[in-house]
Amino acid sequence: CGSTVYTFDTFRGMLKVIKYADREYLAEPMKLQVWRAPMDNDRNAKNDWIKGGLKDMMQMLDSWAILENTAECFSILFKVKLAAAPHRPAVFADVTYTVKGDGVLNVRSDVKVRDTVRHLPRFGVQLAIPEDCLRMQYFGYGPMESYSDKHHAAKLGLYETDCDANFEHYVRPQENCAHADTRWMLVSSVAGQGLLAVTTGKDFSFNCSHFTPAQLTETAHDYELVPMKETCVNLDMIQSGIGSNSCGPQLEPEHRIDEKEIQFT
Repeated sequence: CGSTVYTFDTFRGMLKVIKYADREYLAEPMKLQVWRAPMDNDRNAKNDWIKGGLKDMMQMLDSWAILENTAECFSILFKVKLAAAPHRPAVFADVTYTVKGDGVLNVRSDVKVRDTVRHLPRFGVQLAIPEDCLRMQYFGYGPMESYSDKHHAAKLGLYETDCDANFEHYVRPQENCAHADTRWMLVSSVAGQGLLAVTTGKDFSFNCSHFTPAQLTETAHDYELVPMKETCVNLDMIQSGIGSNSCGPQLEPEHRIDEKEIQFT
C-alpha cells in the first residue's frame, strides 16, 4: 500500500510487521488476548480463570485464506483458537485483516467462547511497539485509570501523557492504567510517528505500559518489576469490571464479559 508494508505470519495467524517509510512499528506480533494480571478484587475469579487455562493460552492457527487481493484492497482470514494444554480450546476466532489502498488496516474478530468458560477477564488484541514510542494521546475517560464500573472520578475528554506516567505502581503488581470508553488512541514518538487505533463500532478500552500482563502476573512486588524497552499495548473490546470481591460480593453481571459470541473491529 504505497510506502506501508504489512507482513502476516501464516504459521501462527498473526500480523507480525507494520513498516512505513523504512521504519517498523511492531516489536512483537499482534495477537488475541483474554488474560489480565489479576487484581486484588479478582482473588476468587482468578482461580477459575487459571483452572480453565486462560492464563497460559496460546494462539494457534487452524486455517487461513486470502479473500481479496487487488490494487485497492487486500484481505486475509485467519481461523484461530486460544488454548493451553491440557485444556480444550476456550476461544475460537475468525480474524480478518483488510488493508485498503490508503494503508489503513481494518481488523475484525468474530469470536465464539466455549460454554464452560467463566466470564473472560478481557477480550482484545495485544502488541508491542518500539521503545521510542512513549507519547500517548487519547479521547476517552481520563486522566486516571478507568473501567466499566470505575470511571465516575474520570472525565471524558482529550488527554496527552506518556506510558511511564500512565502506569500505576501498586505494591502488588496487577492490571492497571486502562482507559474505558475510548474513541481513539495514539501511541507515538515525540515526532508523532506511531500507531493510531480508532473504533469502528462500540468504544474500546486500552492500556499502554512497559509490562505485559504475564510480567505483572508473575511478579510479586512492584520493586521487582523490570520494564521492557518496548511498549506493550492492549486494545480491548472491553475489560471485565473491577468489582469489590476482595472484601465484598462478586462482580455484577453487567460488568462481566459473559458473552459467548463476540464481534470486535
